[in-house]
Amino acid sequence: MFFSAEYPWKIPVPADLKYAINVHPTLLSEGKGMTLLPHLILKQSVYASVTLYKLSNEFDAGDVSPQKAISLDEQETFDSLSAKNLQQTPGL
Repeated sequence: MFFSAEYPWKIPVPADLKYAINVHPTLLSEGKGMTLLPHLILKQSVYASVTLYKLSNEFDAGDVSPQKAISLDEQETFDSLSAKNLQQTPGL
């Protein structure tokens, strides 16, 4: 099993890897892309969340598992949103 989170490059998935899961900070499929936390804060995005999905060889295209929306505070920072994201991940 392989887990990734907030990684700035596409991760190639070997065919023999049974489970490869990514922790993504937006609702998929609307919020695709890399390193999105700063964009979510600057735009007060409605797509902030914790999403687990199966990594595939297509970018942000694997099967989506649970998602949990996260509200953004007016004074949200990269660190505070990262902390919210990390706090919600184990429950999913």
